[in-house]
Amino acid sequence: MKLIWNEYVHFIPDKEKIFIGNTMNKECIFITKECYQILNNAMKEDLSEKQLVNSFQTEKERQYIKDLMEILMQKRMIGEFNYSELFKDNLKITWAFTDKCNLRCKHCANSSGERKRGKELEKEELLSIADKICALHPKSICLTGGEPLDNPYFWEIVDSIKREFQGNLKLMTNGTLINEKNASRLADQFFSFDISLDGADEESCAKVRGSHVFEKVVQGIKLLKKHGAKRIVVSMVDCRATHKYIQAFKDLCENELDVQYMVRGFDSVGRGEENKKELENLPVEIRESDLDGNKEKKLSSIKKQEGKFMPDIFGCKAALMEFYIDYRGQIFPCPVLDSKEFLLGNALQEDLKQYIFEKQYTKSEGYGALLKYLPWNLPECAACKNQLFCYTCIGDIKDKYESGIIKNCNKRVSFQD
Repeated sequence: MKLIWNEYVHFIPDKEKIFIGNTMNKECIFITKECYQILNNAMKEDLSEKQLVNSFQTEKERQYIKDLMEILMQKRMIGEFNYSELFKDNLKITWAFTDKCNLRCKHCANSSGERKRGKELEKEELLSIADKICALHPKSICLTGGEPLDNPYFWEIVDSIKREFQGNLKLMTNGTLINEKNASRLADQFFSFDISLDGADEESCAKVRGSHVFEKVVQGIKLLKKHGAKRIVVSMVDCRATHKYIQAFKDLCENELDVQYMVRGFDSVGRGEENKKELENLPVEIRESDLDGNKEKKLSSIKKQEGKFMPDIFGCKAALMEFYIDYRGQIFPCPVLDSKEFLLGNALQEDLKQYIFEKQYTKSEGYGALLKYLPWNLPECAACKNQLFCYTCIGDIKDKYESGIIKNCNKRVSFQD
């Protein structure tokens, strides 16, 4: 095996050790500076694994370096790997194939239903994109919108995908159009459901989603469960208008609906920007809710590794193992980074299999815009020992950079400290 660091590995030196973080799979490890230098020298001299092991005099030393390299290979930090196969096994596609929506939620980031970004595609174009997505053999496909069930071609698209796709097909919906006629078919065809409720009762839900929505959504959830749907996540936006209802929302999900729940942060984009004064975030720290409804405190940012607690590190999969396609067929890194600045291409014009797996999208201006927000590329973060630990999402980095939070960061630590 040829010794080489993979391109997603980053190094943060400490006094006696080197922290190595793999942003592709979020694996990390500490090794001594001596071992790090030995490996670097071996790579410069183009030594093989066997040659490096045999360069040590004692069996104890040979076994130590051999064990270390095995750990590094398991964590995909060294060695040549078929990354295209790895990406295919982990690829996630979110497809907002329609802008049509029967609601006009005040916080909708996409301003769905207003077609502000242009007209929708014809059925043949949609089915063509569906075929191209299936040809990628992704791990999961999430259908969203707008409201997917409000599009007249919904079932034709679903049937087309199910004929070719063996992975997890997910549906992101507002839940209001689930009824006795389609609930059984939905439960049978979809692996999981993400349903927006945004309230604990009619009054709280109406504050952001409109009147007479709450009961329709709750009824839709109950119908899905009645017909065997096992994976349902119900979400609520946390903003000034809804914050005081969060605990009641959690109780509703746990006790009455028996579903998983998630509390989302409010983003003032789309109609959210128009209604910002009414919906803006409260000046409190918002904690992301755990998806399984467990009230026990979780150390989700800490992993125990080899007897040591290892921190969670930056591992955003946008434009790596995750892509977003909108209702015009335009390709973006993820649903958060869906502005013109980050446009990667168009699914109608590209052979997606070639475009993604051969990384042709990396030649786009949109990908270049994404790169500048990676922690190690930001001038303020490049020389900081905390660069891999502060953020996990490029969209979050962009927002905090533009707002000045990163520029004024007081936790910055130099390599020379």
